[in-house]
Amino acid sequence: MSLLRPFSWPLSLPPLLSTALNVGVAIGGYTMAIPFYEPGIPGPMIGTWFSRFFRPGFISVMVLGITTLVTGFRAWRGLQPAASRHAALGLLFTFMHFGFGPLKLHEFSNNGRRPNHTHKPMGIIRLEIFYTGHVIDLNPDSSSTALAMGRLISTKEIVKHNIPEDLWIVVDDNVYDMTEFAPQHPGGAEIIHGYAGRDATQSYSAVHAPSLIQTTLPSSAYLGTLDTSSLTTDWVKPPPPVSASLSPSKRPPLDSLINTYDFVSSARISLTPKTWAFYSSAATDLHTKHRNTSAYTDIGLRPRALINVKNVSTKTSVLGSRMDMPIFCAPAAMARMVYPEGERALAQGCRKKGIPQCVSTNASFPIAEIFSAVSQPGYYGDEPGELPVWFQLYVDKQREKSEALLRHVEKLGVKAIFVTVDAPVPGKREADERVKADEGLSTPMSGATAKNDSKGGALGRIMGGFIDASLAWSDIPWLRRITKLPIVLKGIQNFMDAKKAMELGIEGIVLSNHGGRSLDTAPPPILVLLEIQRNCPEVLDKMEVMLDGGVMRGTDIFKALCLGAKAVGIGRGFLYALNYGEEGVRKYVDSELTFAIVLRDPTNSHSVLKDELETTMRMMGITDLSQVHPGFLNTKAVDHLIPDGGDDHPYAKWRPRSLI
Repeated sequence: MSLLRPFSWPLSLPPLLSTALNVGVAIGGYTMAIPFYEPGIPGPMIGTWFSRFFRPGFISVMVLGITTLVTGFRAWRGLQPAASRHAALGLLFTFMHFGFGPLKLHEFSNNGRRPNHTHKPMGIIRLEIFYTGHVIDLNPDSSSTALAMGRLISTKEIVKHNIPEDLWIVVDDNVYDMTEFAPQHPGGAEIIHGYAGRDATQSYSAVHAPSLIQTTLPSSAYLGTLDTSSLTTDWVKPPPPVSASLSPSKRPPLDSLINTYDFVSSARISLTPKTWAFYSSAATDLHTKHRNTSAYTDIGLRPRALINVKNVSTKTSVLGSRMDMPIFCAPAAMARMVYPEGERALAQGCRKKGIPQCVSTNASFPIAEIFSAVSQPGYYGDEPGELPVWFQLYVDKQREKSEALLRHVEKLGVKAIFVTVDAPVPGKREADERVKADEGLSTPMSGATAKNDSKGGALGRIMGGFIDASLAWSDIPWLRRITKLPIVLKGIQNFMDAKKAMELGIEGIVLSNHGGRSLDTAPPPILVLLEIQRNCPEVLDKMEVMLDGGVMRGTDIFKALCLGAKAVGIGRGFLYALNYGEEGVRKYVDSELTFAIVLRDPTNSHSVLKDELETTMRMMGITDLSQVHPGFLNTKAVDHLIPDGGDDHPYAKWRPRSLI
């Protein structure tokens, strides 16, 4: 009990009550000092609460404070019991720290250039009661504590700090000092300077994950909370944007869309010019982009008749992951350009429809935040379970960054790594080059940033500079050392590379030409699948073979499965569906898959892709995906396009004798 026995007050009080009064004096002195320090500046939440009660009794509080000082002095002189001396000194120090500390807050920062009104103790409040010589630290250096305890700052105060040497901005009603950070901003200081002394929330949120500013800036950069009562129309008005804003009012209602082409048309008229240019563009003359789709129409179907197809199943599995349909959300960069929740909304839609999501290195959100969007217990498709997340990797020139990223995603629970091999350098996408990029755009995992130059503003080019063009087959052992996850090579475009991947023990490949965005006149993936069938069909038995590019109908999915693909990836389509948020993603999946397989059932609630695939299956006379085979197809219209043999041309034998 000696530790709880404080020094004696002039009145005869029980020890515990005496201790409570001492602590009350300390807190009261602290909270009362704040309103007298600078009018209009509230203290921490606890301070504001206490001040409501202590303000009328300020004189009595100060009397208690003087009593504390007197009794502390008596304790120091030995007039109080020795056992209480530690308590007296501790409370005296506490009173001085909390009672007079706020008077010292008007300090200078940035080498004395300007006053800093930051409430200094807010992140490192310490209740220094030396009963036993210990310091009780209330969540020291906690950014959340700092945010909770910041002072209110008016717009009148914020607009004063609008020059590069003294620069404040507001994001999500929090006020930050960006003076030191702006010159280091990966997207350049100009975008931050444009919002100096203003609210940058809209511009920031369009391209950044919400948590990025809190995790990037030091806690000292946080100044306080915006006083919303001080808002004015002129202050809220943002600077002119680089490109026109999203126009959701132009979108047709979601329930009016009946196929994937409708989603494309809606995106064309409602996305910003830059967003549309980035996602719809392809390499040079767009031949490969168009042939990716048209190649499917050159392959005919051979339906069977008089088969009971009342019940059909589209379920399958790839890389150990159960799938309600043989499609997956292919990796695509910066989905937040389409919809604020970006890849998080894609994840939620994919989970509800029972299909995996492959997350891009250039996603708008850190992958941990994408996982958090689907972390709650629930259903994956029609059964309880978690969303299978695959991760697409662009190997960084600084290999240690890729190593750290792979270890991170593996710990989070990623199921497979998709290494992109068809884009050692970005392709020339002229439509994207013609529209200027918003230079504040950046991606949290790759660190890539947008910056216009003399060539134009293509995001793929200006943000792809980190990609390692030296990646080679000899790096496969390096990848194996970093991760134990299955490795899939994404971007195989001929049977020779498919065969080599098989020989090296790669678990899977994706036949892809990057949606026609890398090299124009490269072969459509469906024809590469035929090339594998002709030259090395054993690949289909020893690896998981998938493809992406040009898939627009349930019949396209069916044809790919008949030729040996386990699943197909869809990239642009999901981004266009994301124009309607998670609901759009779910309708996109439902709609198309079933139309290709099944006679429309009025009791069937599905709408686009799932409807098309099920319709196709029924029309073709099968009830399960295990029944597909090449005999369902007529490929004669494209057979002459399928190469025989290896590297050699069938008749041109010329070789250069020297460098050309």
